[in-house]
Formats: sequence, C-alpha cells, structure tokens
Amino acid sequence: MHIRAIVITLLTVFFVGCMNKQTVQEPFVINGETACQSINLRLNQQLTVRLKANPTTGYQWVLKQQPSFLKIINADVYQQDSHPEGMVGVGGQTTWSFQAQAKGSDALILIYQRPWEKEQVAETFECVINVN
Repeated sequence: MHIRAIVITLLTVFFVGCMNKQTVQEPFVINGETACQSINLRLNQQLTVRLKANPTTGYQWVLKQQPSFLKIINADVYQQDSHPEGMVGVGGQTTWSFQAQAKGSDALILIYQRPWEKEQVAETFECVINVN
C-alpha cells in the first residue's frame, strides 16, 4: 500500500511537470541574401533577420511594416565584418529579432535608405510571416 502511494505521487509530479513545460524552439533565421516569399512560425518562436549593411554610406535599415503579432526583441543591431586594422568604410550586417506573440499572417517590410532621402529606397526586404 505504501509503495503504491509513492508511485502514484511520483507519476503525478512527473505528469504535472510535463504539462507545464514549455517547448523551446529554435529561432528561424533569414539571411537577407536569400529570397523570402513567406515563412511559417510557431507561437512564441523567434525570427531573426540578417541584412547586409554599411552605415558609413549613410544608409540604414528602417522598419516600414511590422505585423502586429510580432514583438521586436532587438532592432538594427550592427556587426561590422572582419577587416584589416585601420581599414575604414567596411560593411557588415544588421540583425533584427522578433518574437511571434499571436497567430496571424502579414508582411514584414524593411527598407534600406538614407534618412534624408525619404523618397529613395536602395533595397527592400519583404516577407510574409505566418504564425500558426
């Protein structure tokens, strides 16, 4: 009788622990050099977008359209490419990170432009994001 109570208690703790456990999902990473028409994310999954950039030219990536169900985790985090010491004007990449907060489908749009040239866009990144 005593062993049976211990086994039932252990099984209850195990199953309750399993029910409360959240699944850790790998971030979905998009390299801006790869064409993106649409992607599917799961609820709470992170999306990372990496785009070539060179702020020494005055250009920067600007968020033009953000789906309401995506929360910004990090915006426009720049990492310069490796280069010889003393070299200037070296490009790199900027990283944007988002998290899917609700179900939905909409376009994520980033544009590469100089802030003082509002009508001119050098590049556009556009991808439809679906969260199931």
